[in-house]
Amino acid sequence: MRNVVLKPHVGYCVAGPHLIFLDAERDRYCMLAGRLEAHVRDWATGDIPEPAVIAELVATGLFERAPNSRTASELSSVPRCTRALCGSHSTTDRSPGYWLRFLWACSCLVFFNALRDRLSLRILLTLSGAPRKQNRKPPDPEALISFLDSFSDAALLFPRKDRCLPDALALRAFLAWQAYPSRIVFGVQSEPFQAHCWVQSDNTVLVQDLETVMGFSPILALP
Repeated sequence: MRNVVLKPHVGYCVAGPHLIFLDAERDRYCMLAGRLEAHVRDWATGDIPEPAVIAELVATGLFERAPNSRTASELSSVPRCTRALCGSHSTTDRSPGYWLRFLWACSCLVFFNALRDRLSLRILLTLSGAPRKQNRKPPDPEALISFLDSFSDAALLFPRKDRCLPDALALRAFLAWQAYPSRIVFGVQSEPFQAHCWVQSDNTVLVQDLETVMGFSPILALP
């Protein structure tokens, strides 16, 4: 039994000497004071905090009281990527199906690039997962490559700095349209602090290089 757990859409990881938290509901990364961080480390190993410590953790907005809940390891566990599937810009497919996928990818990219600075991360994540078609069969691996090819070509039309989030939101929506299961994974690195996100299916990163995401410690994965 645990007296406190992370709130939904909150994750944390060890980055350098510190614990870094992501609160996706409030679109913020943060760290805790040294004393509270030490209590969180103890909590993560199974210790039940004292009532006064529980009150302090709840006051951070990252935790909530929960007498019967999952363990800390279950909440913070994110599978590491071991392979990557990247779309090929050299594809010669220009069939009607390619253009349909290309136009849908462009629509997703336009939508999320336009709204990135206008809506909260929580709303954007909700919109990104909305178009999933429950009655469709997910594409087979060969068909998935064709989808990623179309998306990669469309993404070339949207060059911008710090594009990982709108690209990830768009790719997640694009794949949800075909009922392909994926999730957005957020990662961080410290000294200096950097944040990144990508779309992942099981242990496969999609439309990004494996070397890029391996430099970041996963902090939160959202289906």
